[in-house]
Amino acid sequence: MAALRLFFAVPVPAAAAATLDRFHAQHRHLDGWRWPPKRSWHLTVAFLGNVDDAALPILAELGAAAAAQTEADTIRLTRLEWWPSAQHPRLLVATGEASPALRRLNAHLSRALARQNLPFDERPLRPHVTLARLRRSAHRTTLPDAYADEVAVASLALYRSEKGPAGSDYRIIWQTQLGG
Repeated sequence: MAALRLFFAVPVPAAAAATLDRFHAQHRHLDGWRWPPKRSWHLTVAFLGNVDDAALPILAELGAAAAAQTEADTIRLTRLEWWPSAQHPRLLVATGEASPALRRLNAHLSRALARQNLPFDERPLRPHVTLARLRRSAHRTTLPDAYADEVAVASLALYRSEKGPAGSDYRIIWQTQLGG
């Protein structure tokens, strides 16, 4: 049995990524910035970390139950931020406030994972989409004052994170629509 690096997330639908696309196109030329592929854009709901692959059927069950109890919604991304800080930038993220549906989805998953004694990161939910990763030698740029994009919270997916030569690669291994 193998350990997989897993997380539950809401995929960013292509139709909801117009502002993310424009930002990506305007800044793609910057040296030292790694841009995740658009298929990797997501809002993490519950990070699990390393989990034995034998737990996949249980995780799919828990995800399906949480998704069935959560209605579709939207989240508004309202600002760009450097994480962990502007002084030590490693990630450029688009952030926003969690919608009620996203909070419920996170709560359902957290309770279910805890009942099953499955590992998960218990830090508070901080909705964000990672736009770029900076190499240590890269320079950050001044961020725009205004940023606005809406992301449909319509499905839940279980992602597998794998390290590759270009950085982390995220692949959906299970997915279902919200609201049953």
